[in-house]
Amino acid sequence: MHDNSYVFACRFIAFAICHSILATPAVQYRFKCLFGSGWRGYRLGYNLLSIIMFGWVMAAYRSSRIIFLVPGFWGPLCYLVQVALLLLLFRCAAQVGIGDFLGFNQLRGRMTRHVLVKSGCYARVRHPQYSLAIVFLLLNPVISVNGIVLTLLSASYFIFGAVIEEKRLALEFGEEYRRYRDEVPMFIPSFYRRCIKR
Repeated sequence: MHDNSYVFACRFIAFAICHSILATPAVQYRFKCLFGSGWRGYRLGYNLLSIIMFGWVMAAYRSSRIIFLVPGFWGPLCYLVQVALLLLLFRCAAQVGIGDFLGFNQLRGRMTRHVLVKSGCYARVRHPQYSLAIVFLLLNPVISVNGIVLTLLSASYFIFGAVIEEKRLALEFGEEYRRYRDEVPMFIPSFYRRCIKR
């Protein structure tokens, strides 16, 4: 592996470890115990720290050897599909509540009722954001060494994150989530709508 790719990979792994640890309920509970009502800013702080750390990771993402360029009109087509995927990602995020996801609602002290989202994107696949992000990375028309490293590490982290998230959701929603898990695929979308048992 090229030296620059090695540094980039190490930074990504460090980011993934910190990101995962800070997302655990145990760490959030300790933070709540330490700061009391001030813990409401945890989600927003977590997201801001994640952005800063990911910026540190991407600072090591410099130009590397290009392995392949998608030829002809296929290159611009890949970019066009990536734009469509970004719009779908935004739609999926909106379904679960952007205010909650970013941490603004928690900071304002708004208690939101947690419900299991099973419609829209989530009726086709249980982890649409991860699926869309992986396809987005795979459709990069400029395939470089660092691009391959980013795609492999990101896909691995998304899969790991999904497994951890499934355990949390099963604990939170119990039998409702287990029924949902039996009906809807994890990553590869179902292109026909199933009737999910209530």
